[in-house]
Amino acid sequence: MDNAVSCSSRQTRAILFFQQQQDNLGMAPLPPTSQRMKGKSPQIPDIEPPKFKRPLVSKRYGEIFYPDEASQILQLESMMRSFQADIGRDTWMVSFKKYQHRSSRVENEELKRRMGYCADKMGSKQAEFVELMKEIEKLTDVYIEQRRNDEELLKRNMNQMGLPTTNFM
Repeated sequence: MDNAVSCSSRQTRAILFFQQQQDNLGMAPLPPTSQRMKGKSPQIPDIEPPKFKRPLVSKRYGEIFYPDEASQILQLESMMRSFQADIGRDTWMVSFKKYQHRSSRVENEELKRRMGYCADKMGSKQAEFVELMKEIEKLTDVYIEQRRNDEELLKRNMNQMGLPTTNFM
């Protein structure tokens, strides 16, 4: 019996609360369900559908009758806002890092292409260098051979003339 009385007193408190909230929010009391106009849009300023009133009134009701839960909700909402700010900042940072990554990849590809070109060029230069070294060797051999021939010819001519033969070269 005591439960029934307390339950009914809760219901009356809730009804009174909702009526007060409607007065506080500046809303006209809702007409009976049979008189409500279904499909009314929110563009008509003097009639607000209950689905727009309900969240406001229930939030106020929760703040009054459940203050601990309301403070927890406020705390969670503030945490949510801070997380949203972090997400906004981190989203920007991620997009910036993606941009940097893309530009680094493009630069990396360009450097790889240039390195390949330089490696090919260096290979051809090395081959040319090897050929030139072989040619230098051949030319030095020819030079040494010519010098020996010239020296021998000079010695023979000097012997024929009767001059002393000393090593001129």
